[in-house]
Amino acid sequence: MAQQGLPRMLIAGTQDAIDLVRAVLEKDVQLVPALSVEAAVRGLGPNIHLILCNVRFDDSRMFDFLDALGLDVGITLCESDQGL
Repeated sequence: MAQQGLPRMLIAGTQDAIDLVRAVLEKDVQLVPALSVEAAVRGLGPNIHLILCNVRFDDSRMFDFLDALGLDVGITLCESDQGL
């Protein structure tokens, strides 16, 4: 459950990546999950503090998403040997 006052993190990724990040960081950040470029763009806003995007996001469209960004925000890209 999201807690007020926590930093908001947009996770643009596959369902597996979103589930993993939720399990690891749920108590530390308020997650804004997105499974597609369109959903990720809709989830952006001035209250997003960090974006985590895995390389398999929306059929490997992470660079399309990054091109659509216009925010001054930290971006972390990730890949896992376990299909995340």
